[in-house]
Amino acid sequence: MRHRPLVFGAVAFVALSIVACHLPWGGGAEFVGRLRCGMLLAEVESIAKAVGSHDFACGSPDRRTTECTLRKGGTVIFLHFEGKALRSVEEGQRRGLMGLSLKPKVNLCTGDKTRRVVIEAGKEWNDAVILVDGRRLGTITAPKAEPIEVPLGSHQIQIIPKAGTPISRRIDLKEGLEEPQRFVLANK
Repeated sequence: MRHRPLVFGAVAFVALSIVACHLPWGGGAEFVGRLRCGMLLAEVESIAKAVGSHDFACGSPDRRTTECTLRKGGTVIFLHFEGKALRSVEEGQRRGLMGLSLKPKVNLCTGDKTRRVVIEAGKEWNDAVILVDGRRLGTITAPKAEPIEVPLGSHQIQIIPKAGTPISRRIDLKEGLEEPQRFVLANK
């Protein structure tokens, strides 16, 4: 009987720790509001430190495009660079243990907003063409999930296999926090 308060206290501590890690970061909006098209990585890191975040990590700097990630509390901010210049930003909020809801990706140079649509397909869909509103956006290199960037709004996605019947699906991409939409292709 004496151990119950200790066990309850330990469980309460773990639960509060998980909740605290997923609370939105209050400095996220200020950070994103200070970003501009063409900023260099050092400028972006300086702003992150100024608003209170030091958890900043980047992919390989020798690639043509680089994605950096800033994490604080439950907030995750993805920064996309082309060459050494910042081009776009995408804010997210962790949900549960593994989930992530995202706001639309904003191109800081044009103001255009897009969302990721993930197309999951087996190897039988390899080389199928991906069309959005009749415009070719790529091909499937299965077996893997293919993320494509689609503007906000209502769209018709069509997958045209090398052989077989095309598949179509209507999607509606909106503002706000949402999990990425998935388009799962069944085996033929």
